[in-house]
Amino acid sequence: MFCKITKRCLTSEYKNLAVSRLYSATKERWDLVSSVCLERKPIITRELNDIETKYYKAILDVEYENSYKSDHEIRKVKDQLIAEQIKNEATTFDSDKVSLQTAQEYEDSCNEEFKKFSFAKRITQEDIKCDVSSTNRKLSESLLLIVKQNIGKKSTWVFPQGIHQEGETMRQTAERVLSEICGSSLQTKFLGNAPCGFYKYRYPKSANKFPSVGMKIFFFKAQLLKGNVSSTVCPDFQWLSHNELSILQKNYLKSVKMFIVENEEQRSL
Repeated sequence: MFCKITKRCLTSEYKNLAVSRLYSATKERWDLVSSVCLERKPIITRELNDIETKYYKAILDVEYENSYKSDHEIRKVKDQLIAEQIKNEATTFDSDKVSLQTAQEYEDSCNEEFKKFSFAKRITQEDIKCDVSSTNRKLSESLLLIVKQNIGKKSTWVFPQGIHQEGETMRQTAERVLSEICGSSLQTKFLGNAPCGFYKYRYPKSANKFPSVGMKIFFFKAQLLKGNVSSTVCPDFQWLSHNELSILQKNYLKSVKMFIVENEEQRSL
């Protein structure tokens, strides 16, 4: 059996639906939060593992066997021929055309200079001291910034985060939060306007002072270009590698690992 649906009925149903949606929306109010996943990229390449070392040596051997002589090697051959001809006095050479420095002499001087050169150490003093407040550690790995913030009545380690304010985009909130929490000495580059991850946290029932039931956290990626966190503005902060993030809360870490990129060596550990 069919009934006639009038315009008045549709309007009434739409109003009822709108009221129910408004009620459900106001029933549970959530705080919108922007969080910054600030990364210090690797400064040096990591050491090769056994398989990579063997492959690297094999490729070098193949390239050496298939390569042609370089200009330096050709010059060495010419210098040797000229030296033999001069020794045997088979011919005379114009002194202006004879090189003042032979290829072998040039090679010897380069080797002497190379012996005097000292490579920078892969292990820094900050590595030895385990100074997690410095970015000059674990140079071959990525480091992520975490800070200690008060969430409810509990102080916990998280990425820098703050509540969204009216009139801001979520990225603008992330930029403001990073500057307020870490100070103005950080030079960073944000990667896009869209969040890379999401985490929902419900406030404990004992925290009745909050008008919201919890927070919905949207993560934004950024890269460190220069500087460090101001210890006067934020005394509790750490730069940790991916393998050191176990200090984070378990469910929080699970959400974070959805968008951070680890290399194959770190995944195998």
